[in-house]
Amino acid sequence: MSNKPLSMGIILVGVALVLLLGKIGFFTFIGALLWPLVLLVLPGLVLHALVFNRTLPSAAVFPGGVLVTYGILFFLCSLFGWGLMSILWPGFIFGIAVGLYELVYFEKSRDNGLRMIAIGLALVSVVLLLFNLVFTVSIYVFIILLLAAGAVLIVSGKRIW
Repeated sequence: MSNKPLSMGIILVGVALVLLLGKIGFFTFIGALLWPLVLLVLPGLVLHALVFNRTLPSAAVFPGGVLVTYGILFFLCSLFGWGLMSILWPGFIFGIAVGLYELVYFEKSRDNGLRMIAIGLALVSVVLLLFNLVFTVSIYVFIILLLAAGAVLIVSGKRIW
């Protein structure tokens, strides 16, 4: 007995499923969501792996760290909306800090000046991110305080002037 009809049937069902998934937009959705992981994070991780296997010099961790950080940043924006970039833009500075810190960590020379620059850039990016969060969230805190004050005045029935 030949397995040729069984193999051909499995291939036909597989092709039909791929076409059906393509027709309903599955691959478009996945591509729109996961492109940062494929185009940025994966090459960054490959650079790290090549450095760890001693195929590339340790200087290749700098672009690897930057790519992974930017890939995560873009993935968050494609997942939650690109309006998030108005808050997360300090991540670009943080990506350079990550790359520099990895370079200092994996280099044999251990340049202390580069380490201080990396830490300084990381601190600047964290402070900028916190400022963005405070200014973005503060309007909502103000609105909640106004609503609470109005509700207290309505419930208490007292005149304030």
